[in-house]
Amino acid sequence: MKDSQQISIEKPTKELFKEYSVSSKFVYEESSLIESLRGLRSYSPLPSEAKEKNACIERIVREWFSQRMRKKYDELSPEIFELQRDLEISKKHFKDRDDHTDYSGEKQNIKIPLLLQAELDKDEGWKGNYEYYSSGTYKLTLFSRIPRIPFDVRKSGRETLALIYRTFSDALATEVLGDVITEHPDYAPHPHDAKLVVLWKPKPSDIHIEAKLIEKDPALVLKWDKPYLISTWKEPDEEPFMDLVNSCRLSNLDMFMEGMTK
Repeated sequence: MKDSQQISIEKPTKELFKEYSVSSKFVYEESSLIESLRGLRSYSPLPSEAKEKNACIERIVREWFSQRMRKKYDELSPEIFELQRDLEISKKHFKDRDDHTDYSGEKQNIKIPLLLQAELDKDEGWKGNYEYYSSGTYKLTLFSRIPRIPFDVRKSGRETLALIYRTFSDALATEVLGDVITEHPDYAPHPHDAKLVVLWKPKPSDIHIEAKLIEKDPALVLKWDKPYLISTWKEPDEEPFMDLVNSCRLSNLDMFMEGMTK
């Protein structure tokens, strides 16, 4: 039987484990997080609890980093990257093979991110690829150039990158927390993974739109004494060759020959 001291220590540890198992939100001081981490790390779970114990420890580690960053910056909901808006695409962008405007389709609206994003000093801007079907299948390429970044904003970005390296260094030097990060590097956000991302919302007229008609190829051909065109399908990564296929149709060749004899 376990003595009273062991029981008194193990009981709150089990309660902590239960608490962090059901909640992903933390309202504790930094010191409380470390104490909770120490208790959970020393807790010997049942085989069925081992996976959940590790998940709880990881949540505490990430919350420690979040609390450090929230002391200086406002945390945003990840949902901000999921917000969308409708963008109307003018029919003037859709041209057929003869470079004539394709008016056969309805007015086209596509959903794009409400806030465009691009990585600072790496991306020229935001680029989105979409498909639209009218009389043919079109590949839509949308582009918006990244806004001009003021010098003081760039300076703030560099200071933020310096801060996350100091924060990571502090975490490694913190008892228990440093041990967990050393044993499980994937439990903590690493400075190498940090990116400075610019968010902006351009006017629809400032978004460059290019529509390209996608040819239907490759082709399925029956070779049985003579070749027969069975079907074609869409494959954007292939170079188009339907003009060549069409010119090789016997019906087209017959029409061409008839035109030559007139």
